[in-house]
Amino acid sequence: MLPAEQSTDTSLARWMHRLNERDMPVLNNTVQQLCNISTDTGASANDLAAVVLRDASMTSGVLRIANSAHYNRSGREINTISRAVVMLGFDTVRGIGLSQILIDTFLNGEARSHLVGLMRQSVYAAVQAKLIAQQAGDEAPEEIFIAALLYRLGEIAFWAYAGDQEA
Repeated sequence: MLPAEQSTDTSLARWMHRLNERDMPVLNNTVQQLCNISTDTGASANDLAAVVLRDASMTSGVLRIANSAHYNRSGREINTISRAVVMLGFDTVRGIGLSQILIDTFLNGEARSHLVGLMRQSVYAAVQAKLIAQQAGDEAPEEIFIAALLYRLGEIAFWAYAGDQEA
């Protein structure tokens, strides 16, 4: 291996370690739990609700969306996460949770306005990808939504943490 390649590998390893262990532990743990439970056929609404309830912002986001005119056409207030999970479905709750985690994690740095733009583009692309998948009859439009939402995660992480990166 050439010295430049070795230096790049070392820098990349440091960057990944930093994101996984120091700066983004909530992504490492909560995202994994959300994905595992929402794809587990034996998991209950209470199992997914327990993960959501560990994060106040995520809880608020799920309840807000569950009570929106789009999802709650009956107009009866949804005031528990387990009811919201049953009404929205596991995939939708997972998408809401992932979106909320990304927003909360990344919108704290110096590059806030740039990050808001990147995240806006990611959400827009995810919504459009899901609609296209639904129109095409795809069996997993929520998975396509999440893939499109997370597509630019590396770029978002870079801009969120590069400003305070040690040289």
